[in-house]
Amino acid sequence: MLLLEKTKMVREKPCGGAISVKAKHLLGLSFTAIVEDEINRLSLTHGLSDPLEISLDFPWLTWWKESALTSFWWSRL
Repeated sequence: MLLLEKTKMVREKPCGGAISVKAKHLLGLSFTAIVEDEINRLSLTHGLSDPLEISLDFPWLTWWKESALTSFWWSRL
Protein backbone atom coordinates (compact mmCIF):
# COMPACT_ATOMS: atom_id res chain seq x y z
CA MET A 1 0.00 0.00 0.00
CA LEU A 2 1.22 3.50 -0.79
CA LEU A 3 -0.17 6.56 0.93
CA LEU A 4 0.56 9.98 -0.57
CA GLU A 5 -0.24 13.38 0.88
CA LYS A 6 -2.44 15.60 -1.24
CA THR A 7 -0.42 18.70 -0.37
CA LYS A 8 3.04 19.36 1.01
CA MET A 9 3.10 19.51 4.81
CA VAL A 10 4.60 22.66 6.32
CA ARG A 11 6.00 20.74 9.31
CA GLU A 12 6.49 17.19 10.58
CA LYS A 13 3.29 15.31 11.27
CA PRO A 14 3.35 13.91 14.81
CA CYS A 15 1.30 10.88 13.74
CA GLY A 16 3.38 10.08 10.68
CA GLY A 17 5.93 7.65 12.00
CA ALA A 18 4.83 4.71 14.06
CA ILE A 19 4.58 1.04 13.27
CA SER A 20 3.29 -1.89 15.30
CA VAL A 21 5.41 -4.87 16.28
CA LYS A 22 3.33 -7.10 13.99
CA ALA A 23 3.78 -4.80 10.97
CA LYS A 24 7.52 -4.49 11.65
CA HIS A 25 7.78 -8.28 11.81
CA LEU A 26 5.79 -8.75 8.59
CA LEU A 27 8.07 -6.33 6.72
CA GLY A 28 11.13 -8.26 7.88
CA LEU A 29 13.36 -5.17 7.82
CA SER A 30 15.57 -3.60 10.48
CA PHE A 31 14.55 -0.05 11.33
CA THR A 32 17.22 0.31 14.05
CA ALA A 33 19.01 3.20 12.32
CA ILE A 34 15.93 5.45 12.28
CA VAL A 35 14.17 4.51 15.55
CA GLU A 36 13.54 7.56 17.72
CA ASP A 37 11.62 5.83 20.51
CA GLU A 38 9.98 2.53 21.38
CA ILE A 39 6.75 2.48 23.33
CA ASN A 40 6.02 -0.24 25.87
CA ARG A 41 3.58 1.56 28.18
CA LEU A 42 0.04 2.77 27.60
CA SER A 43 -2.35 4.80 29.74
CA LEU A 44 -6.07 4.73 28.93
CA THR A 45 -8.58 7.06 30.56
CA HIS A 46 -12.21 8.03 30.27
CA GLY A 47 -12.79 11.69 31.04
CA LEU A 48 -9.13 11.92 32.15
CA SER A 49 -9.88 10.02 35.36
CA ASP A 50 -9.13 6.53 36.67
CA PRO A 51 -6.30 5.69 34.25
CA LEU A 52 -5.73 2.09 33.22
CA GLU A 53 -1.96 1.61 32.94
CA ILE A 54 -0.61 -1.16 30.72
CA SER A 55 3.10 -2.01 30.64
CA LEU A 56 4.74 -4.67 28.47
CA ASP A 57 8.20 -6.23 28.59
CA PHE A 58 8.73 -5.41 24.92
CA PRO A 59 7.99 -2.42 22.68
CA TRP A 60 4.62 -2.78 20.96
CA LEU A 61 5.09 0.37 18.90
CA THR A 62 8.21 1.80 17.26
CA TRP A 63 8.36 5.53 16.59
CA TRP A 64 10.49 7.64 14.22
CA LYS A 65 10.33 10.93 12.37
CA GLU A 66 8.34 10.69 9.17
CA SER A 67 11.22 12.20 7.16
CA ALA A 68 13.57 9.46 8.40
CA LEU A 69 11.11 6.77 7.31
CA THR A 70 10.67 8.40 3.89
CA SER A 71 14.46 8.45 3.39
CA PHE A 72 14.63 4.83 4.56
CA TRP A 73 12.08 3.71 1.93
CA TRP A 74 13.69 5.76 -0.87
CA SER A 75 17.07 4.17 -0.11
CA ARG A 76 15.50 0.74 -0.73
CA LEU A 77 14.22 1.56 -4.25
